[in-house]
Amino acid sequence: MGFGIWAVQSSTTTIHAATEQYAKGILQTFVSQDIEHRHVLLKLNSLDTISSFREAYQKEATLTARHISLIWPGHIFGFTTQGKLVFDTADTAPEVMKKRWASELNNIRIHNLKKAEGHIENEMYVAMLFEPWGWIVFVSLDDDEIHMASTRIRNAAIGVALIASLLTLILLHILFKIFIVSPVKLLKEATAAIARQDYTNTMGIDTNDELGELSRDIDRMSQEIASNQLRLLHWTEELEKNVHKRTKELNWKNKELSQEIILREQVEATLRHYSDELQRSNEEIQRFSYIVSHDLRAPLVNLKGFVKELHFSMEDLETATADMKTLLAEDKQKLYYRAMNEDIPEALGFIDTSVTRMDRLINAILNLSRLGRRELKLEWLDMNELVRETFHTLAHDIEQKNIRVTVDDMPEIWGDRLSMEQIFGNIIGNAIKYLDPDRPGNIHVFCDRETRAAVFHIQDNGRGINPNETDMVFEPFRRLGKQDVLGEGMGMAYVKKLIKLLGGRIWLESEPDKGTTVSFRVPDKSDAGEHA
Repeated sequence: MGFGIWAVQSSTTTIHAATEQYAKGILQTFVSQDIEHRHVLLKLNSLDTISSFREAYQKEATLTARHISLIWPGHIFGFTTQGKLVFDTADTAPEVMKKRWASELNNIRIHNLKKAEGHIENEMYVAMLFEPWGWIVFVSLDDDEIHMASTRIRNAAIGVALIASLLTLILLHILFKIFIVSPVKLLKEATAAIARQDYTNTMGIDTNDELGELSRDIDRMSQEIASNQLRLLHWTEELEKNVHKRTKELNWKNKELSQEIILREQVEATLRHYSDELQRSNEEIQRFSYIVSHDLRAPLVNLKGFVKELHFSMEDLETATADMKTLLAEDKQKLYYRAMNEDIPEALGFIDTSVTRMDRLINAILNLSRLGRRELKLEWLDMNELVRETFHTLAHDIEQKNIRVTVDDMPEIWGDRLSMEQIFGNIIGNAIKYLDPDRPGNIHVFCDRETRAAVFHIQDNGRGINPNETDMVFEPFRRLGKQDVLGEGMGMAYVKKLIKLLGGRIWLESEPDKGTTVSFRVPDKSDAGEHA
């Protein structure tokens, strides 16, 4: 009975040792022959600093681990030195793996271990650190797998021990030596060969018992390891071919990148040129604004002042010559009366009107030139409220002309309030001014939604203009059609520049005697779900 117990213990120890050596052989082969080889190829081709190549090689290494797991009944996985799960042939949840192996990872990091082995719960493991990639690779096997082999041997040994107890001590000794000791020695020799990475040695135990089955399992394991080595060698050759191919591709990409860099430098030089031109243009506009605001306006102020002085002087002259008019001949009195009461006041009136109009034109030019330097204050705008307020400011003209106003539901958009108020005020104001007095006026405001944009339309049934002249409407100082309405012709030019400043565009469709539809498109982010 004592022999049976010894046999069980000896065989169990041998199986544990063989399994551990097998696991170490798999780990050594995977890390030293596959991962190390890939790293060397990256270094030789100076690709180790390019993250895309390094990640591709690391991904191929994880695929190799999955191939190896097909012949290994256990578990192959890897962590980074920071504790992040890189790969896992069993596809266990990363949180579970990290929690289960946290203490082992800490132990390896704290003691700066290159290799480690041991048990965790009911699982045997061996581990190896691959510093260039910062990987800790584990090969593990559940104790249940080892115990299954031990159980088979234990059952056989117990049976042999029970039978041997009925035989003589000599027969028991002979049987023990033949069926237990010799195979165990062969097992030890086989495991030692595996430890030396010699997979050509065979045990040669051709029996039908558990030891024979174990012998065949170990022989089969050695053959599979040798086959895997050949397969890994083939994969390595394929990997070298792929590296060579990708190196050629990289060289080609480098040439393309060099051409792109040259093109980009040319584009940047062109942009700098245009930027300098734009800077000079802005400086010219600023000088022009200065001239308009100072050099042109000063004479207008003087003219307006002289006109007032002339009015006062005429009143003084009228008072001073009141008694002298009777001394003139009748025809001279008529000339005097017409000059003092008709010709001179009319001329002064023309001068005053022209000066006032010129002042308005200068103000319009200044406002137009200042738009480019205007700072936009973007916010969420309720367009229903904004359009309603615009019509409210024009309510007097709308009531006087008995205009029918229709406003569809407006969206909420992201924009500049002052700009939108000025845009709608100018366009709706024009629609009111240029309605046909011979028929009831109608103004319809509506909006179409587009992807990240809003398109507003202001439609009227007014006089309309020739379709060939629609683009002229947006030119400064351009007024089309009948000139019976006050204005400088700057409103639509101002509107166009405001919309361009907002990143949009404006256009119109018109037909004489039928009406005009002014449309403008402005960018909007509200439909992209960005409005909290």
